[in-house]
Amino acid sequence: MATFWLRQSRAVRPHASYTSRSSLNALLSFNREYSTNQARSKTVAACIIGDEILSGKTRDSNSHFLAQYCFDLGLDMRRIEVVPDVTEDIVESVRRLSANHDYVFTSGGIGPTHDDITYEAIAEAFNQKVAYHEPTLARMQQISPHLELTLPRKRMALLPEKAQVFYTSHSLWVPLAIVSNVYILPGVPKLFKLMLEDYRPSIATELSGTAKFHRKLIGTLWMESKIAQVLSEAQNNVGAEVKIGSYPKWKNDTVNVVISFVGKDLSKVESCADLVKTKIEGFDMKDNDNPV
Repeated sequence: MATFWLRQSRAVRPHASYTSRSSLNALLSFNREYSTNQARSKTVAACIIGDEILSGKTRDSNSHFLAQYCFDLGLDMRRIEVVPDVTEDIVESVRRLSANHDYVFTSGGIGPTHDDITYEAIAEAFNQKVAYHEPTLARMQQISPHLELTLPRKRMALLPEKAQVFYTSHSLWVPLAIVSNVYILPGVPKLFKLMLEDYRPSIATELSGTAKFHRKLIGTLWMESKIAQVLSEAQNNVGAEVKIGSYPKWKNDTVNVVISFVGKDLSKVESCADLVKTKIEGFDMKDNDNPV
C-alpha cells in the first residue's frame, strides 16, 4: 500500500452529481425500474470486496449486518459474493448482480491506497469514467481542516461520473455513492453500519407498503431425522408463503434442533409453527435464546 497514485488509464472529469435527502427518494424511483407488484419481495445482493476477507485475515461482519438490515425492511437477501481487489472480478460481479437484483450493496475498496479500486471498477461496470466530486472534497476540508488535501485523500472523492451522492450524516464526509441500483459503502464495519442506519429512513420511505418479514422459532429435543417428515409435509402444505428451515445443534442439553418459520403473513407463520410444534413436542424460542 505504499503507492497512492490513481491508475493513469482512468480519465478524470470535473465533477459528479449530488442529491440531497429531500430529493433522494424521488430520484431513485425515477432512475430505477422496479416491479410494482408488492407481492414480490424486492431482492438484494451483496458484493463484499477485499483480499483480506478471502485470505482469512479479516472476518466479514458487514454481510451479516446487511442481511439483518434487509430482513427488518422486508427485503429478500438472495446472494452474498466475496471478490478480490481485482478490477475484472468486481466488474463482472457487479454487472451480474445488478442485472438480477433490485438492490446491490458493495462493501470495501474505497480508501486512499492503490488497492482501493471499487469506485473505478463500478464506473467501468456501467461504462462510466471517474470524476472528482467537488462537494465531497469540500466536505473533507470542512470536517477535517487539519488534514492536508493530498492526492491520496482526493482519491477517495474520485467517484463514478454519473453517481448520485448522498451524505448520511452532517459529521461524516464519506459519501454514499449510488450508481443505478448499486450502493457503494465502505468496508470499515462501524462506518458501514452507521451509514446504513442513517440511510434507513430514506429506504424505508422508498419501500413504503412493502410487507415486513416475520420469523418464529421453535425448538425440540427430537433428532432432526425424526422430524424430517413432519417438516416436509408442513412445507408442502404451506407452500412458498412460509419458509421452513431446520438447524441442528451439536451437543446441546437444552435443544437438539431449532426450526425457523419465515414469511410475510404473520398469521400463517404462527399457525404453521404451532402445528409443527404440537407434532414434535416442540417449544417456543426467541432469536436470542439460542441463535440459529
